Amino acid sequence: VTVHNGTKLHFRGQRIREAFEQDLLQNQGLANASDLIVSGCSAGGLATFLHTDQWCESLHAAQPLAKCVGMPDSGFFLDYQDPEVRCTPDSSAPGLLTETINGDYHCGLWWTFHIQNASSGINQRCLARHTNEEWRCMFAEYAAEFIHSPVFALQSMYDSWQTDHVQGTGGAAKTKVLGKNITERLLKSLLAKNPRSGAFLDSCRHHCGSWNSISIDGDLVSTALQRSVDPGPPRAGATRRKPIKPSMLRVFYERGDLPVQIYHGSIGRLLWKVDVEKLDYHHYLPIFFDGLREKEDPFRFMAVTGAYDMLEKGGDRILPVVPQLVIPLKSALNTRDPQIMCTTMKLMQKLVLSGDLIGEALVPYYRQLLPVFCLFKGKNIPTKDMGDYMDYSQRKNLNLGDLISETLQILEEHGGEDAFINIKYMVPTYESAVLCGIAAQALHLYTTQDSGERWQVLGGADTGGVLVRSGRSLTSEQLAERLSCGALILELELVGDRLCYEKLTGHGPKKGWISTKLKDKKLAVLAKDAKTSQLGEGEGEVRIWALSDIHTDKAENMKWIEGLSPAEFRNDVLILAGDVANTFEALKHSVLLLRERFGRVFFCPGNHDLWMQGWKNGDSMDKLHAIVDFCKLHDVETSPGIVDTGRKRVLVVPLVSWHHPQWDTEPELLEWSNVPTAEKTVADYWATKWPRPLQIEDGSVARAMDEWNDKATGYAEALARKEEFDAVISFSHFVPRLELVPEKRYLIPACLSKAVGSSYLQDRVARLKPHVHVFGHTHFGYDMEIDGTRFLQAALATPQERAFGGSIVSLGTFPVIEASKPCKVWDSDQGWPSIYRSSWCEYYRRYGRQAHVTSIVPSVCCNFYSPTAASKSGWIAGRMPIWLFGPLQHRLYEAQMVLREVRDITGKDARDARGSIASTSPLSATGEPSFVSAGDAIRLHAEGEHVFVNIRSDAGTPGLVHVPESVVLPHPRATENLASLPDDELLLLCESLNARCGNMIVYGCRHDLKSAWDSAMLLAGYFRIWPTAMTVLDGGLEAWTERGGVLEPV
Repeated sequence: VTVHNGTKLHFRGQRIREAFEQDLLQNQGLANASDLIVSGCSAGGLATFLHTDQWCESLHAAQPLAKCVGMPDSGFFLDYQDPEVRCTPDSSAPGLLTETINGDYHCGLWWTFHIQNASSGINQRCLARHTNEEWRCMFAEYAAEFIHSPVFALQSMYDSWQTDHVQGTGGAAKTKVLGKNITERLLKSLLAKNPRSGAFLDSCRHHCGSWNSISIDGDLVSTALQRSVDPGPPRAGATRRKPIKPSMLRVFYERGDLPVQIYHGSIGRLLWKVDVEKLDYHHYLPIFFDGLREKEDPFRFMAVTGAYDMLEKGGDRILPVVPQLVIPLKSALNTRDPQIMCTTMKLMQKLVLSGDLIGEALVPYYRQLLPVFCLFKGKNIPTKDMGDYMDYSQRKNLNLGDLISETLQILEEHGGEDAFINIKYMVPTYESAVLCGIAAQALHLYTTQDSGERWQVLGGADTGGVLVRSGRSLTSEQLAERLSCGALILELELVGDRLCYEKLTGHGPKKGWISTKLKDKKLAVLAKDAKTSQLGEGEGEVRIWALSDIHTDKAENMKWIEGLSPAEFRNDVLILAGDVANTFEALKHSVLLLRERFGRVFFCPGNHDLWMQGWKNGDSMDKLHAIVDFCKLHDVETSPGIVDTGRKRVLVVPLVSWHHPQWDTEPELLEWSNVPTAEKTVADYWATKWPRPLQIEDGSVARAMDEWNDKATGYAEALARKEEFDAVISFSHFVPRLELVPEKRYLIPACLSKAVGSSYLQDRVARLKPHVHVFGHTHFGYDMEIDGTRFLQAALATPQERAFGGSIVSLGTFPVIEASKPCKVWDSDQGWPSIYRSSWCEYYRRYGRQAHVTSIVPSVCCNFYSPTAASKSGWIAGRMPIWLFGPLQHRLYEAQMVLREVRDITGKDARDARGSIASTSPLSATGEPSFVSAGDAIRLHAEGEHVFVNIRSDAGTPGLVHVPESVVLPHPRATENLASLPDDELLLLCESLNARCGNMIVYGCRHDLKSAWDSAMLLAGYFRIWPTAMTVLDGGLEAWTERGGVLEPV
């Protein structure tokens, strides 16, 4: 209830929406829906941005595998207040409730938010981010980045309602700015944050009401939406040349709509009818880029030369157009025509070099542009005929593969810090040519010549920090900011309980006076005494947490660190097992953030921490010394230390290490060829630099790093005194035992086993015999006891790994399901935690380790190798896939992704009216199941090398008959919900399905071959095998019976 001008106003929008939602779910069949589009226009479009997640979450609670997408139409209203328009944020202004004032939209929506008390009905994640500015979450440009569900936005750059009611005064020039801002903010807040989202962003002036009346690159809204939600199956013939459709440039040229003509002199060139600098780049540059796929002159000549001229003179007008160039570039590359590809890559290079931020702007589109690079990188196709219309002053007689490598190198050099990892993900064989990555500022270590004591602030956790004054007197001026809890400060002067300081870390005034205590409460203590003050007086519970591989170069991971509670862990200890960041600056910032939040931090560096990226002061060994010196300066502990709670004493022992290939003693994948080597695959070989004669290959780096433990960390004393303590916890970044690494057949690629562990480290852990050893590096969740020591890995990993491989990354609920804190390894009140569930550990507890099996490799892994007569793609017979051993929440999430992908692939196959595969639609030889005749199926059944899967809807009904020894799996009821089965039931079913190393023959009814087809694709996804390994019985059970196949009752 809101009282406004003496009147009680009751706003019931949230309750109405929730009641409507419940009615649809309970009474109108929404709970059984397989697809839901949440949509609205104008204000309804804004509501779609605000409420899509709520609709989708309610649907997924009833149907976890259903598709749900938001489609807001003209709802992306900008937060703008014209400075020339008076703000009228209350209803006292005449007509405010009945009309809008152009340029007063910000104040109007701000007023709407507050008078309606709208905070409970909109995105709560957005509200949490914008504390004290919750009104922002009423605007789509702020709320969109927090939407988890896929959204396909329909929006005009020059929305007619916004030009009349939002942009204010300014005319056409202001309208152009409006279009630019809508484009940039839609890309930044929605498309850049949610890779499953898309947009139909046109440049026509309209507001709503333009469904299928506008096309972009020939696509109407309906087609674009369909492609976004249901992209369809992959095509066969990966490197086969594709048909080339006429480009928009051809259409515009033939209509005479291009401001250019061809000069037919001795040297062909273009004559522009207007200055190139005055062209509308948003309109013309995509047209010329679209012509890159033309092979006929004059269109080819005009496209290449016109694009080159515009890039040469475009300056800062090119960057905003980059998103519009992606589709033309992709279309040209996807022709698979080497001549067109070469021309396009040369233009891509010119594009990247045309502006400072263009290379970084292309990074989000690598997934669209680089798949073709991966297909052709090894092709030795000459490029000499690539074209003669550009000034190729540096042209070389390269082959296509070399030109691809050259283009990738330019993309990496100019793409920022995320470029390499994104290129590597799309083109696994790419090797970085840039050791230092992006340009970084010169190294700056904080040092001081003053010999004053260092103090740590303990007070102010509940008040935002301790009070700071400008002078020693308690009546002197109080400064506006407070000094944050956990801050480290340098003593400049101490008079009684008053301390004059200079801030070293933390937030608050750089200099000032604080009180070191208030009555009996300590507000600040000497840093050397801080551990005793926090952990030695037995005040409350003390917990020890483990964390590794936080990779805060990733913005999402840095936000995770920043989001840790500043008060919850003040009495606790953090074990940080390496791989904080690639650059020293990011490492320092991250470590200081953690030091502010935890009572104590123990740390040992990982491989990424010693990369040369941004490091200019020597080699990786010099960087190690700098990291340790920095840690000492800020009371981050890199040597053994005692956690004394007054009742318990725990010894924590960091162990410095490095990997070496000699550590791996398990058999190689000899049955496979072209298995990559560690030297050419693992970035550490080129991203680090070591003093001579140290080398990673011969193990001398690992030996030198191990000797550090004797020279600098005090390992010998810890080993001698370990019996004095109630518990001993050691930790390292690298892996101390082979049993803690998946067998070679499960690694991508197999040579990674030679770059994860150390025999020197294994020896130190064996001598120390800790109760728990924490490690990192591989990003796999682990909790396994070996020889009396419990080994744990709790890696934060990368955002991409958490999103698409959460079941194998997670240790219990960390870090995907419960991500608000690290993983607890010890508690002063409760001791050791119970065993955490992890996929790999559950898998090996069930099946044991069989490293000698090297001929059978899962499909997702063997794609990097070449098969031989002795090799086989699949799983060891009778085993359930690793990811299905994960927690239920992970299984359901990943199963939903599999189902969505299968629906995308199987939804568009050509089929005749009876539902069978049309004879005019030949199946792909690489990406789809094959059909087997009933006669061949009977023979294969007798040979006993295949599992027969009965997916008929009535499968399992007593009294009916089926193929002997069939596994019953009714489709879609059982296949689509397989991952939701109870653990024991799921295990037995999967082991039965995989009884023949993944060889399955799926059968159903003759009249419904599509169900068998879909089920085969779904099982391929669940078992992580290529669809080509799956077989469908043509004609179903009826054909089996007609050919005299044996039947048995269910």
